[in-house]
Amino acid sequence: MIISKFQKYLIEQNLSKNTICSYLQTINDFKKLFSTIQKNNLLLYKAKLIEKYKPKSVNLKIQGINKYLEFLNLSELKL
Repeated sequence: MIISKFQKYLIEQNLSKNTICSYLQTINDFKKLFSTIQKNNLLLYKAKLIEKYKPKSVNLKIQGINKYLEFLNLSELKL
């Protein structure tokens, strides 16, 4: 699965266990809402995060999304 490959990628980047868990949860949450990765979907997800979470949490989740986009070679879609 792509998520397990992403998890391995994060481990190879020497990220902490908590950071990895947070990034994976963010990706799973995004995938529950959107079936495709498009700029518009990413912007909608960011708006939902801003409505629901404090800025520090929003930034962590955006970092997770951006790391996933980097992993998929979709850096041009980064938030």
